[in-house]
Amino acid sequence: MEGRPALFSDLPPAASGTASECGYYDFPAHNRDGQLMPAFARYMSTPGNNFLSNSWRPDSEANTRSALLRTVWGFVGLMGKNTFTEFWPDLQRHVFHGKE
Repeated sequence: MEGRPALFSDLPPAASGTASECGYYDFPAHNRDGQLMPAFARYMSTPGNNFLSNSWRPDSEANTRSALLRTVWGFVGLMGKNTFTEFWPDLQRHVFHGKE
């Protein structure tokens, strides 16, 4: 998995600081020069993995509709994970301020 982003010259997205920017940075990536570019590795690997997994899934789940749905949920999960990772330290500091 580490070789895939290097192959397409994209780096993991940077943390931004606001909720609207946090979702935005799930789709582009920074290249080695620090410029934003499409995250080609992410665009190809997520649907590719979901369509490839049709080969060992039961017939009720091994269709195009299910693969596309898994792809959408994969990107939604990535956005949720990045948002949670970005804002958890602030939330933890405000909610659990007496526990430190």
